[in-house]
Amino acid sequence: MASVSPSSRDPGEFHPREAREQFRQNKMVHISCSQFCAGYLQSNIACVPSNMADDFERLCINNSSPFPLLYRSRPGEVSAPPLASESDVRTDLPLYAVIDNGIVSRHVRDLLEIPWEDLVTFYFGCSYSFDHFLVAAQVPIRHMIEKRDCPVYVTKIPLQPQGSFSGNMTVSMRQIPREFIQKVAEVCTPLDFAHGAPIHIGAPAIIGIEDFQHPACGDAPIVAEHDVSVFWGCGISATDAIASAKPHIAVSLSPECIASLFITDYKVTDFYKDHPPQHATLSPKVIFLSESPQFASLVSQEAINEVVKKEKEFVSLKSAELTNGCKEPGDYLLKSAMTLSHASSVAIVTWSRSGIAVDVSDWQLAAVASIVKVLVAQEKEVTVLTPESNAAEWQKLLAKCEAEKILLKSIPVISGTMRPTHWSRDVHLTLREILEGLGPSFHSTSLNSVVLVNEQGNLTVQSLLGFGQDVNGVMTSNQDRVIENEQPIECDCWLNPSLVAMAVYVLNTCPVHCRYVRHGRGEHNVKAVEEFFITSKQMKSLGFEVLHADEWMSSCTN
Repeated sequence: MASVSPSSRDPGEFHPREAREQFRQNKMVHISCSQFCAGYLQSNIACVPSNMADDFERLCINNSSPFPLLYRSRPGEVSAPPLASESDVRTDLPLYAVIDNGIVSRHVRDLLEIPWEDLVTFYFGCSYSFDHFLVAAQVPIRHMIEKRDCPVYVTKIPLQPQGSFSGNMTVSMRQIPREFIQKVAEVCTPLDFAHGAPIHIGAPAIIGIEDFQHPACGDAPIVAEHDVSVFWGCGISATDAIASAKPHIAVSLSPECIASLFITDYKVTDFYKDHPPQHATLSPKVIFLSESPQFASLVSQEAINEVVKKEKEFVSLKSAELTNGCKEPGDYLLKSAMTLSHASSVAIVTWSRSGIAVDVSDWQLAAVASIVKVLVAQEKEVTVLTPESNAAEWQKLLAKCEAEKILLKSIPVISGTMRPTHWSRDVHLTLREILEGLGPSFHSTSLNSVVLVNEQGNLTVQSLLGFGQDVNGVMTSNQDRVIENEQPIECDCWLNPSLVAMAVYVLNTCPVHCRYVRHGRGEHNVKAVEEFFITSKQMKSLGFEVLHADEWMSSCTN
């Protein structure tokens, strides 16, 4: 029987040793590695001088989304024994980018002429490893169907720097039909050695991608109706990080060789069994927080269940606070807490609903103190916006919170004026004007948010995504509340601040959600419940009687 030549076979059926041998002989090098060795673990590489290797390893650890580290070689080592047999990193990839003094100076088919004795090679996982699993799960992956490379973009998400290494994160993108987004999260989240869960789901502009149709590398996006853009950290991020450190010699991938990868002998399923992720038992859940612009978040089903459970326990206390004008929040509580979790800056608005300056109620003062405590615990930048007549009272309260160590930072108070007519429209117009004055962090494609606190001490949370769009007399805010023909359609769901504090605290304990908020950078550090709640003793020191404050706090730890 005549043998079948490698070039006539489907690259997806190759064993990794065969693929590496083809690349070593400079054959089949124009086919993307995404088409090779279905089901096998693929790896990006980066090679740096040994005196920079410790810093680069810490860069990988602190930025695990783009750099899920699989193996660090010894200086001068060309093989990767845990990952592949009979391998030579200098010859077994289709193409390499050589970096001289921080500049990509050339692309070569092998590295045999480069002095290797002092170079340390880092192997970190690649998203091509999960593409075949998505296909097996019936998810239409357009670049796989069209045999193209997925688009890759440079974001404005900064890497956590380490030593002389720094830069912005590069991401790969896949257009996913909305009905498959949940399946994508379920498939990818456990595969943290291959970039894991997405770091962003939704509008590209939110992560600083300005020209979506022209990616930095890869092929242009293929977009179909009802598709959602889904982004993962990408190993190409190493090129800019290495360039910033300016080593005299280094090797990495680059936009010109995005599809050039080291294909290991490990099947993804076997690697998963041998290296089970820390949180493999958690079930990821996709929650859409905004439709225009589109944005979704991730959270574990276990965290959702905990929020629902604690909410029922809180409500069962039947305190006056929980029945003071609040309706049963349902999923609005979860979405409000997630909105605050994603924000880096929050504006707390304390105008009265009558549009007329009135004395600030104890309920409102206590509510603002409570929600500021929650936000400071998460290291948010907080600003209180209030009418001029009440500014001194708010400044006094916040100063007392700081003096008594209830708050560990100063909170600025900004005052403004507002006409007494058309309250809801005016508050949005006033907010839009003041928020613009707070700077670019409050633009309409940011994930920052506004908390409106009423006289009864209840609050509602609004994302700034698309905030204040005014078209043909219709002003939108968070998509589900509008002002039409100057007649407000009021929000009918106000939340108790202690319920919000509870939900935000639960999210703080959820590894799936916290990784997504961090864009896969840094570590998951769960903060103590005491940092999120004001105790009954502290409330009394401020002059307020708040029922069940200590019970709510202890409930979160049980």
